[in-house]
Amino acid sequence: MTGSDTNVAVRLEFSRQDWMPFSALIRWATWSKWSHVDVIMPNGDFIGARGSGGVIRHAEPKPASKKQVYVVYMPQHKANAFYRAIESQVGKPYDWLGIFGYALRKDWETHNAWFCSELVAWAFNQADFPLINAKKSRVTPRDLTLSPFISEYHNG
Repeated sequence: MTGSDTNVAVRLEFSRQDWMPFSALIRWATWSKWSHVDVIMPNGDFIGARGSGGVIRHAEPKPASKKQVYVVYMPQHKANAFYRAIESQVGKPYDWLGIFGYALRKDWETHNAWFCSELVAWAFNQADFPLINAKKSRVTPRDLTLSPFISEYHNG
């Protein structure tokens, strides 16, 4: 078995802020337990799309009331492609227009602006490891957690 055949764990941190009305609105509108998802990079940094700042790399996780790390096991070469795709989007704006995407049927895969969950789904697609099969106008944190390729991670 070569190094590129070895499965590695790509970690995703799902979170919510119970004290923030926008977080509650996202959870209500998407029927989700979570309102945000960040990618935990191999060096421990986080990359995610936020309303304040767009797609950013940061050393600390987003403040949250509740968090859960989920993992996706994938071949090393696909994980590398996933991380390259995520990093290539740092600096892109948040998808504020996408708020109307449900009604307008905007294609979430156009990578000029992102919601956190769409960014993650897009990067998995770029690595040729799609988490979801359905063609949707939006991808939510709930859609990601329902993927058969993702599982909760329990440390210890």
